[in-house]
Amino acid sequence: MTQLLPFQIAANRALNRFVYQDIQLKPFKAPYQTMEGNVNLTEGKFDIVYPVRKNFLEARLKQVISLNDGPYPNIYTPFENDKVEFSTFLTTPHTLSCFASTVIISETTCEWPFMLKTCGGVKIWVNGELQVEFNPFTRNEPSAQTISLKFKAGDNQLVVYFDDLAERDINYYFELINLSQEMLEGYLPLSVASAEFQQAEALLTSIYFKQDFYAAGEIEFVVPDNTFQVNQRLNIRINPTMFDVNEDAQDGNISEFKVPDMSVLLEAGQTDFSLGAVSQFPTAGITKCELALKLSDGSEIKRKIVFSVYDEGKFVACCNGSNISARKSQALTYYSQLVLDDINVGLAKIMTNRYQHERDFAKFKGAFELIRSKGDCADFVLTPLLAVFSAHEEKFPAELASQVEALATDFRYWIDEPGNDVMWYFSENHALLFHITQYLAGYRYRDTQFSVSKRMGAEQYEIGKQRLAEWFDLFFQYGLSEWNSTTYLPIDLIGFFSLYLAAPDQEIKDQAKKALDFIFEIAAINYHGHTMSSTYGRVYEHNLKAMQQGEMSSILQIAWGKGYFNNALRPSFLFSLTDYQPKEELLAYVELAPGEALTAEYTQGINQAYTYLYKTADYSLASVINYQPYTHGLQQHTLNVSLGDEATLLWLNHPGERQFSGENRPSFWAGNGNLPRIFQYQNVSLVHYRLAPAELPYIHLYVPYWRLDDCCQEGNWLFVRNKESYLGVYFSEGYALQTEGAISQREIRSYGREHHVVVKCSSEKEVGSFEVFKEALLQSPIQASEGNLNFVDKLGSRLAVSDNQLLVENQPYAYKAGFERQIKREGVKD
Repeated sequence: MTQLLPFQIAANRALNRFVYQDIQLKPFKAPYQTMEGNVNLTEGKFDIVYPVRKNFLEARLKQVISLNDGPYPNIYTPFENDKVEFSTFLTTPHTLSCFASTVIISETTCEWPFMLKTCGGVKIWVNGELQVEFNPFTRNEPSAQTISLKFKAGDNQLVVYFDDLAERDINYYFELINLSQEMLEGYLPLSVASAEFQQAEALLTSIYFKQDFYAAGEIEFVVPDNTFQVNQRLNIRINPTMFDVNEDAQDGNISEFKVPDMSVLLEAGQTDFSLGAVSQFPTAGITKCELALKLSDGSEIKRKIVFSVYDEGKFVACCNGSNISARKSQALTYYSQLVLDDINVGLAKIMTNRYQHERDFAKFKGAFELIRSKGDCADFVLTPLLAVFSAHEEKFPAELASQVEALATDFRYWIDEPGNDVMWYFSENHALLFHITQYLAGYRYRDTQFSVSKRMGAEQYEIGKQRLAEWFDLFFQYGLSEWNSTTYLPIDLIGFFSLYLAAPDQEIKDQAKKALDFIFEIAAINYHGHTMSSTYGRVYEHNLKAMQQGEMSSILQIAWGKGYFNNALRPSFLFSLTDYQPKEELLAYVELAPGEALTAEYTQGINQAYTYLYKTADYSLASVINYQPYTHGLQQHTLNVSLGDEATLLWLNHPGERQFSGENRPSFWAGNGNLPRIFQYQNVSLVHYRLAPAELPYIHLYVPYWRLDDCCQEGNWLFVRNKESYLGVYFSEGYALQTEGAISQREIRSYGREHHVVVKCSSEKEVGSFEVFKEALLQSPIQASEGNLNFVDKLGSRLAVSDNQLLVENQPYAYKAGFERQIKREGVKD
């Protein structure tokens, strides 16, 4: 018997209560074509319409799509999301389509206004009548249209069809916002009692993990609203895939893992539960945990929460040699013994004489399939394959060598060669790797005709060499467009180490060496807490929450014995193969003497992002100065705090979406929906947000309470202590700690459209006790009005922002750095 789940949608909120059919996923094949486009030289949003999309749109806009009225076996549970969303990532082009349905109750015959948003195409039927067709197909960029839906008196079935073409990442959703000032009412037909569904939904909404990052002990979560009268079983899936598409292909990035499905018995009245010990889980960059409750009809209601696992004890002895050569040797041995099916593991086995083809070819299989299918990020795995093979061909068995040749001579190396793939060519790092693969493959197979381009290898080599020269010219002129990015620096390192290892021309190898020196200088300057703690031109949630698992942290450990060794082995494996060593003088930036502070100022990229960093042994504060303020952001991480010596990061941003761990860029925790204006002077940052009316009306601070020794509120000030390191944050609009849902206890949220925030770092060595620090800041006058601010720091200088100018002790302060970095070392004031 059908049960009804009633709902109400208030004015200006989204209609997101739907049941839906299974999503239809189909590979999309297009004719082979060349294309044109320039590489993106900025960190901002950049898109090019691929021929594949043009072919898709030509076919799709001629397609007749008829109403498919059920059945609708799946219940969409939005939790905090306003959208009906199934965003994902696919390495090769596929179409996605789906029908969703809901019932709207109207007291009269009327027209109801909505704002419809989507990135793809949408059709809407009401009571079987097609009323709306909206086809922007603006890839991953939402378009909006005001619509009216005609309802009759009584029940109205509303059916939405939505589709799009997946090219790599896809923001696949629609959003319907109630523009009426009246409450919209409706219901969903269910096959279980509405009370059962609502109770399960409330329970899943309330669950949160005790930590976002687990290095030891139990992986525990909390069910604060466990009101079940009888025991319930919570089903748990780790890193589930939305679609099983080309699942053999992988990009060589050990960021996710598979473990068998599990379940936890939720005993009535109990609130604390465990998934098991950290030592039982493989280490990965971020763990997507799907929590599901089975309903009485056999269906499930489920939600996703993320956490990270780093088995700290496991890695202590893996790479702890007393010098860089010893650590490289240890790293190679460790990588060669991993059971992971990863191309870098396979290459490490070859280089340590542990490779047996019959047993170990599985290490290459996924990467080979990615290259063969020309899936996105194939260049990430073809580059090290060609570099190691070029430098050490004698170590490769004949069966493997022949497959390397077949892959290399059948690859698409640039957009002037015909193809129907959706590999991304147009970012700084991808362009570098494509040019390297063309250069290395062309040189190695000079007398072979390449099947895609129809060029001889010798011509591919010359083209690749010229493109590399042009790439390096821009790089040494502007630096990294995606400045300091712990996501994309490692990709550049794959390229630089590959050239350093295998470039057949000394001038190219010298360029690679110069680039490596530059990257390691950036890493040393921004080092803090055993990781690379800074602002970033692009960042993802897992980069921020799980720095210990990042590729740069492993690089730091191999280079200086100062990082976190881990399984993120792409650049680390290549680093360990080479004789490259960072310059000795860089260690002085990594290890600050007691009583010293380091200030580093430099610009990077054509957009001239001005980065400012001030660090001591106890803390680091980094900002991007006055960078495109009050404009829509992307993945720029503009303010970062590091406290203590264990990668304890806190940051302030404006969320780019409601969903806590969504797939959008910017996301909830990574990037900024709206960029702030920031000025920093030494250990103080002055932040101003001016949010647009259509954006989320709050900013927030990430506070990893499980790493902190003290966290307290005094008026508009938040005070944080991690051992001997201190942080004070002043919110002009006040703030509140969030105590419900997946972000419980770790999000400080401040509502309003205009915000002034003061961020101040210090330590016991500088000011004495935490109480002295708090009392001094509470007595420091702050005056804020519109974009202007005055802060009389009782522990430092008189600072002000007036007419978009930073004043220090009432004098205009001039930031002077250009691309040549200004680096200042000084004693910390008592």
